[in-house]
Amino acid sequence: MEKNGPLISVIVPVYDVGKYLSKCLDSLLAQTWRNLEIIVVDDGSPDGSWDIMQDYAARRMWKLAKRIQKRT
Repeated sequence: MEKNGPLISVIVPVYDVGKYLSKCLDSLLAQTWRNLEIIVVDDGSPDGSWDIMQDYAARRMWKLAKRIQKRT
C-alpha cells in the first residue's frame, strides 16, 4: 500500500445516479492507493444523491460543499 506516492484525484459527477452512488463510493474507498482524493460533484440531483453524500461524509469525516444554482 503506497502512502507517499503522487496524489491521485478522482472526480465523480453526480446527477440522478442515487441508486449507483453507494456502490461507486464503496469501490473508490476500497482502493489500496491511499494518497487518493475523491471529489464528488452533485449538480442539483433530485434523486437523493445529496443525502447519500451527506451520509458518507458523516461516517468518514469528509467535507461537503453544495452550490445551489437557480435555474431560469
